[in-house]
Amino acid sequence: MTDEIKTKMRGYEIKAVPTTIIDGKIKVVGIPDFPWICGEGLYEKLEKEYQLKGN
Repeated sequence: MTDEIKTKMRGYEIKAVPTTIIDGKIKVVGIPDFPWICGEGLYEKLEKEYQLKGN
């Protein structure tokens, strides 16, 4: 693991794997219990329910 990755993990407060960060605005920790079918509907759901702190 590089220093760059460690810095990003600290910045996003990642403490569990897997954690998914999308556009620096959405943070999903763990294995999601919903299907990852790409589209506006999924993105809107993620923005609403998994917003990163401070955004």
